[in-house]
Amino acid sequence: MSSTSTTHIRPERRKRPARTPLNQAPPQVRSRQPVSQWMAETMADGVDTLPGWSDLAVGNERAMPLRANVSANAFLGQVPTVRFALYIVAVGLVLGFYVRHVYATQEVLSRVERAKKEHLRLELKVNRYHGVLDQMTGPAAIYERARALGLEEDIMYGPAITWQQPE
Repeated sequence: MSSTSTTHIRPERRKRPARTPLNQAPPQVRSRQPVSQWMAETMADGVDTLPGWSDLAVGNERAMPLRANVSANAFLGQVPTVRFALYIVAVGLVLGFYVRHVYATQEVLSRVERAKKEHLRLELKVNRYHGVLDQMTGPAAIYERARALGLEEDIMYGPAITWQQPE
């Protein structure tokens, strides 16, 4: 048995072209047309580089301030952290009490509605009992019972009774 060895041949790697510095565009892209006002000023000065950190630093008259950060820092710089936290807690408490008030009001309203229904039910029951009492003590029932006892109905019920107040 013979052993055959296999060798792997790697293809040659191509070398990357050298990178151009960040402050220089490749020769085929480089143009002398200013893109912005800053670039126009820079090109007029004869400087063909990007600004450094010192150019962008705060306090430099050429530096462009970041407006969002300046306004946010100005606001946060004016409000102390403890007072701001207390305001947030106070607003949270007010909102919590408001939500609790809304739920409590809804609960009271549902209780009032239940009480109204109960009141209406009891009122109807009282009216029904008054109707039954009126049927039991009405003239029709009394005449019926009087006939059952043997009394007879007559045109004259008897002499009129008059009452005179003593002097």
